[in-house]
Amino acid sequence: MTSRAGQRQPPARVVDVSRCCRSTGILPVCSTAVSAVSLTGILPVQIAQQPRAGRPCDSWARRPCYSRPGRPCYGAGFTLFELILSISLLVLLGGLLSMHYILLSQRDKFDESVAHFEAVLRLARAEASSTGKRLRMEFLDDGAFKITGELEPLTDPNNFQDYQKAHWAQDLPCQWIKVSACRITAPTLATVLGTGATGQGPAMPPILFYPDGSSDSATLEIVSRDAGDARTVVIDVDGVNSTITRRMLLPSELEEYHKAVGTAQ
Repeated sequence: MTSRAGQRQPPARVVDVSRCCRSTGILPVCSTAVSAVSLTGILPVQIAQQPRAGRPCDSWARRPCYSRPGRPCYGAGFTLFELILSISLLVLLGGLLSMHYILLSQRDKFDESVAHFEAVLRLARAEASSTGKRLRMEFLDDGAFKITGELEPLTDPNNFQDYQKAHWAQDLPCQWIKVSACRITAPTLATVLGTGATGQGPAMPPILFYPDGSSDSATLEIVSRDAGDARTVVIDVDGVNSTITRRMLLPSELEEYHKAVGTAQ
């Protein structure tokens, strides 16, 4: 190369930018060969032509980079230890979430079953009023309950059989809850006359529903069949006013409630 003054200049040094930038991981981008001056201002530097932006060169794609001395890396990835650790953490997190979901679902099942039990009480009262026959909620030894109906009030009174005429009487939430206690708080006129609940048979007296829309007044204690749920729901049935109220009690509150009920009695 010769300058304007006729002096011979040393040849330009060609620098492959892709080789310089390979260690930094930056893809070189340029379109034409450019002449530049080196940092010293003496030797011109000519940058070799590189592909356009967004098109990696073939040498860049084929040649491995060396992130560590003597260890080529052909692309970003995870080691076997990192994969095993990530999978273990995901399995542990999934197990914790599933356990939490099971606990929440069990608590929701208890709440839904209690609301279903209240609906059965209201439906039994309405069914007795519409059919003109008495219905009865009976309690079994294991805490389950069922609905029975009087077949023939005139010819065969006090003969109660399983009530099959309504689907709600067969779909009872006995799988999730059980009745642990039932106390008749206010006898009705039928009980005083001797045609109501006598308390004989099962340990807990049944609740009768009469054709006039009334029922026995009673207090029921409902617990969950899940041993991990220590909540108790107390349901008060007012047979005269046809109202049903409930309250949730914790184990400490249940002890105070039992003491108050024993004192009142």
